[in-house]
Formats: sequence, C-alpha cells, structure tokens
Amino acid sequence: MAGPRKRAEMAGGISSAQLRAAGTHVGGSHDIESRHGAGAKTPLEGSFQVLPIRPGLMLRRADVRDCGDNVVRSTLTPGLKLIVLEQGDVELEFGHHHLRLKGPAPGEGLQARLLMLTAPASFMRRAARNHRERSITLTVAPQWLQDGGLAAGGSAPDAVDTSAIQSFLQTHLALHAWTLTPRGVTLAQRIARPPAHEDGVDRLMLECRCLALLGEGLRHVALAAATAGAAVGQGASAPAPRIEPRHAARLLDLRARIDAGKITGPGRLADLTAQTGLGVRALQQGFQALTGSSAVEYLREQRLKAAQRALVSQGVSVAQAAATAGYSSAANFATAFKRLFGVSPRDARMHG
Repeated sequence: MAGPRKRAEMAGGISSAQLRAAGTHVGGSHDIESRHGAGAKTPLEGSFQVLPIRPGLMLRRADVRDCGDNVVRSTLTPGLKLIVLEQGDVELEFGHHHLRLKGPAPGEGLQARLLMLTAPASFMRRAARNHRERSITLTVAPQWLQDGGLAAGGSAPDAVDTSAIQSFLQTHLALHAWTLTPRGVTLAQRIARPPAHEDGVDRLMLECRCLALLGEGLRHVALAAATAGAAVGQGASAPAPRIEPRHAARLLDLRARIDAGKITGPGRLADLTAQTGLGVRALQQGFQALTGSSAVEYLREQRLKAAQRALVSQGVSVAQAAATAGYSSAANFATAFKRLFGVSPRDARMHG
C-alpha cells in the first residue's frame, strides 16, 4: 500500500471552516449558511470524513446531525458520483437536478444513485435542524474512468459491451437510480461504518468495497439500457422523457418562483400552466424530469416547508402556518404536515 493519505476527518462539533476545508477535496467554492439552534455552536455534529482512497477516487462518509437549518452551496468538479443515503431526509441539487433523498422506510430497499458531471456544476444541500444523516458519496475522476476503459478512449479491451455505460459517462448530469442488491447493501453499510482504527488491510478492503459498489451501479446502467431497448423493440412505452431544451428556461423559472414563495393562489395545475405558457403534458413531464415530482406536488411541499420554518423560527400560530401553506382547513394542514415531517404542527412549534 502507499504511504499515509491525507484526509479530512472530523468528529464532535464540525465547524463551517472545517466543512469548507473538506469541500476543497471535491470542488471549488464552498459556502455554508447555518441558522443554529439554541446552544449550538457548529452547523453539524457527529462524524464526517473525506478520504482520498487513491488518486482519482474519493470517499465522503457522514454520520451527522444538523445543529441548525443548514444550506451548503458549492461548485463541483467533473466526475462520477455514487450516492447512498442510509438514513436521513435531505434536499440536494446538482445543476438542474433537484433531488429529495430519503432513507428507506421499514421493508423498503436501500436506494443508490449515480450522477455524472462532465463539466463543473453547481451543488446545494439543504437540511433542517436536528436532521440526522448517514450517507456515503464516492467521487471518481474522469481520468480514472478513462484509464479503467470505461470512458471513450479508455485502455481496457472490448470484451464487455460498455456502450451504454460510455454514453452515460459522456452525458452531463446523467442520473441513474437503482435499488441495491443484498450484497450492495452490505457493501454500503461496511463502507459507511469504518473500524475504530483502520490499518493498511482495512484500507485495502475499503477500496475493494467501493469499487465493487461502483461496479454494481455501472452494470445496472447497462442492464437498464438493455431492458429499455428490449421494451421499446416490443412496442412497450419508451423510457421516461427528458426535459425539452425549449422548455427548460420556463421550467427552471417556475421552480425558482416556487422556491422563493412567489406563487400565489391555490396552485392548481391549470394555474401553473397558465403562468408558464406550457401545455399540461409539457409541464407535467418536464417538471417530473427536473425535480422528480409533479409541479403541484412540488409546490405543496415547498409551501409546507415554509410553514414549518415559520412555526419553528418565527413562532407563528398553527392557523397562520396553515394559511402560509395555502390550507383553509387546519385538519387537512395537520395531516399533510405530519405526513411530510413526521410530527404535528403543534409539536413542531413547541419543540422545533
């Protein structure tokens, strides 16, 4: 094994300065906004590590609690990212992708995602106070992919058809999600929970597990492409549509206005189509591709989040919070609020 590798490793209270320093391993600018809770002195607490496994292969693992309402913004360098959220409920943005990641509910499989950046891309992480997260993110540099024969121009023999994988790796902001196999779950859990004292053999095993998990994801990309091709050949429906370039600006503008709380009225689908000038189908399909949810669902969720912030940070009444979220019925508001946050509006107001 090579000599000791530099790592960013933190435990206990994790300050903004420490997070900025860790962020330099995977990107450029790194800005952190944090509204701390009472008595909190740092944005995060827990265990957070950024570990260069070898040149071109970087692991980030976190088992943390957000001490405040935190927003992290940065610019990420090109590369392939593999993300597994084992526990938590966090919002992420990579370029135009708005992802709401949740840990699995009882009986559900553990999800993983591959995201390809062929150029620098903006990144945002948003989490509420007391949010707990256990996650791993593996970042693979473009040169590593090319040297491994995965990207175009690679050196590996063509014994395996990697055309679907190469297409994925050449597409900026390509995104692929899948449910981990039982072996993949075991790999992810062992990667996320390092031994108390890692020696050279432990680090070798860590590298093997990371590569095995990456291999599962890339093979799933190829399998999904083959399955989709067969389905289309049999006359089945085509894969989910992408955003039409001519619609992108209006879809992004709508999402920005929703995020800023500038959409008034009941927020019915007809209202949103009128405001964007898009047809129902174009709006539904485009917004689903952009955010992973429909425009109406996204608007409803953002309004509930605004109501939650008002309850916790401003101490407004439950009735005022319901009005903020666009609910005329306090009972309906309470039901939707608890479904999203796991607590009642009254409990959120009293205990944060």
